Amino acid sequence: SDLGTLPPDTVTTTKIHLTMVEGRTTLFDVAAKLTIQGQTSVGVANKGYKVKLSNKDTNDDQYIKFGDAPPLKTFDIKSFGYTDNTMVREPLSARIAKRMDATCSAYGIGDFRAPYSEIGGIGTDLFYFGETLGEMDGFWVEAYFNGAYMGMYYWRTTVVPELYQMDDSNANHILLKYDHSGGTGNGQTVNLFDFTAAFVGANWDMKSPDIAAYKTQDQLQTVAPDIYNAANALTSAFAAYSANTSDATALSTLEGLLSVPAQIDYYLFSITVNNIDGVNDNFMLLSWNGGKTWMFRAYDLDQTLGDNNQNVAQDPTDILAWNGIPYGALCMGPWAAQTKARYAYLRNTGVFSITSLISDMRDLTASSGRLARSRMYAQYGTAGGAAQGTLSYIINWYQARLAYLDNYFGYTPNTVPVWS
Repeated sequence: SDLGTLPPDTVTTTKIHLTMVEGRTTLFDVAAKLTIQGQTSVGVANKGYKVKLSNKDTNDDQYIKFGDAPPLKTFDIKSFGYTDNTMVREPLSARIAKRMDATCSAYGIGDFRAPYSEIGGIGTDLFYFGETLGEMDGFWVEAYFNGAYMGMYYWRTTVVPELYQMDDSNANHILLKYDHSGGTGNGQTVNLFDFTAAFVGANWDMKSPDIAAYKTQDQLQTVAPDIYNAANALTSAFAAYSANTSDATALSTLEGLLSVPAQIDYYLFSITVNNIDGVNDNFMLLSWNGGKTWMFRAYDLDQTLGDNNQNVAQDPTDILAWNGIPYGALCMGPWAAQTKARYAYLRNTGVFSITSLISDMRDLTASSGRLARSRMYAQYGTAGGAAQGTLSYIINWYQARLAYLDNYFGYTPNTVPVWS
């Protein structure tokens, strides 16, 4: 490190020499810039970090391809120890979301991601790497700094345009990440998204398009007024519908600005895994047509599957948060038939199933290693919440959640849902 230390706060960037090894084999050896990842991790010992890679000889950006993700230069090393003792909730939830995406074409609602007409033709980078994850995924690593053990982390993709089939040089490819100007435990104020108010650009981080003049979040309205106006049209439509849910014109306007199938899937995903941190925070807005049509996507999924607000147990029958926001009311109001049919399809195809969850859990825990987890706990202890910090709790919670939602959505096993 050029500072001799790790970054002390969210505004400091440390230049480091980074080597990844597997056993005794060096996989790559690069320069990197390291910053703290996640506002919550500022106040804890085992912080998460964002890593931007560069060639240590030329200082050019260094892109590395892992698995089915596109070549990327920016990654997160995520520590879940301070929010989730099991350390598997986020990757488990991301795999459920990825399975949902994989069913879209077979279900007859098309692909939620951009058509080739909008991402470019044959020969472009997004043509070759377009079938990307769409969700943050990765693998386990153990990190050391100057020979000192830092802990077990999840090296994962982060929120970058390529992950969502976007080209940040295309003005129509808009990726906005809700990045409120505060967090808990570090003296800042949390600004939650208000579905009944005007769009607040300062609470959003524009990941695409790449506009040279855009340096800070509060510049969005002045630097990218077209994007601001398009996003404000969506929030205004939510506000108008919320003010009068019987107004057919307000409903039609909102439906014209949203991908309804994608919105139903975001609701079903979130309510099923209880993505409690994504009710009015920690989500993204995506558009591939300049803001004419928007869709929601989730990120930051460590507070899911029965873990509410950093190791506070979650009642598997509690769904009030989701039905108290406009798109929840839409999914169980004018979109109820489509929502129930989609839920039945996801149950029948095993996307929402205890079997697939346990299979993913076995894969994640086997790849992390019992000794690696033990070293992590010995270094930092556990975050509390002894009950929900176990794998058995997740299994029992998810099974109870699905049973409750089966009744809530009127699901009968092995029915054939039809939605036209």
